[in-house]
Amino acid sequence: MKKEIILVIPEFNRKGGTQRVMLELVKHLSHHFHFTVLSGSFERKESKKVRWIKIPYIKRLQILKFLSFFITSHLFLIYCWLTNKQKFLVWSTGADCVKAHLLTMHDCSRKRMYMALKDLKQNLWSLHRWNSFLYHSLTAFFEKIALRNAMKVVAVSENLKRDILKFYPWIEGKINIIYNGVNTDEFSPENRRFKAEILKLVKVEEKRKVLIFVGGEWDRKNLETVLKIHSHLSEDFHLIVIGKGKKKWLENQLRKYGIENRTSYIPFTDKIPLFIASADVLLLLSEHEPFGLPAIEAMASGIPVIVSDRCGVSEIVEDKKDGFVVPLN
Repeated sequence: MKKEIILVIPEFNRKGGTQRVMLELVKHLSHHFHFTVLSGSFERKESKKVRWIKIPYIKRLQILKFLSFFITSHLFLIYCWLTNKQKFLVWSTGADCVKAHLLTMHDCSRKRMYMALKDLKQNLWSLHRWNSFLYHSLTAFFEKIALRNAMKVVAVSENLKRDILKFYPWIEGKINIIYNGVNTDEFSPENRRFKAEILKLVKVEEKRKVLIFVGGEWDRKNLETVLKIHSHLSEDFHLIVIGKGKKKWLENQLRKYGIENRTSYIPFTDKIPLFIASADVLLLLSEHEPFGLPAIEAMASGIPVIVSDRCGVSEIVEDKKDGFVVPLN
């Protein structure tokens, strides 16, 4: 009889790196286990072998989203514990579930709390920074409980493991590293054949050298540095930015650096594998990046990468072969 696993995750789609990784893991593991996914939103139900349960939650403000999902998902888990005769394993990605047997950590909320506090001190009147600080403070509180209760903890990089042990040294005996993987059927050099078609969508000539940046949270991922670099390059280069962020800020930065005519912005697309394969270089120069999935998606697509030494993925990028690992200064 197959064992049952219940995955608790607030959002389950292809828009973020954590979500893409977890989705692929569920697709593969569902061949060996009975899987139930508790989530607040699904892009689509990827597998008929998985039981998909949508958990109601408040969609405004990070704190309210977290608390509402946390409460309703735990109520469902209590119902499962009371009604299920067969034991099941609960799996989560951090603070979202304090009763998970297995935690796959993609970030450290405690570190993010101190980063948010540093930002807040620079502008105490910013509602956005207050929201970020309070959210990460709350998740850090529940993260500590979740780590204490978990039987096993997985960190997606050595860099992240160090961050976690810095704040929670008592979990050293139960934490291991498993790097994120990538679907090589989806991200493949074969996608290069669509380059002309993809570049036509953003009105870029094929003769141009194409740089690509993929990700949200532009402050943390250091998009401004990418724009500065682009401004020093020749007119032969074109930058494609994919990810959710403040469009007004981006427009101002493009005007500031005089690169409006050779930069394209796409908030989100389901053609990310094709866009990455159509680029010549992927840039990921984050200030803080526990892993950095777009980098290995680019490498799987045969595209070189330039990553900062603060990215977890830099641990598996072979410098001067897969691309370059650069110090962030």
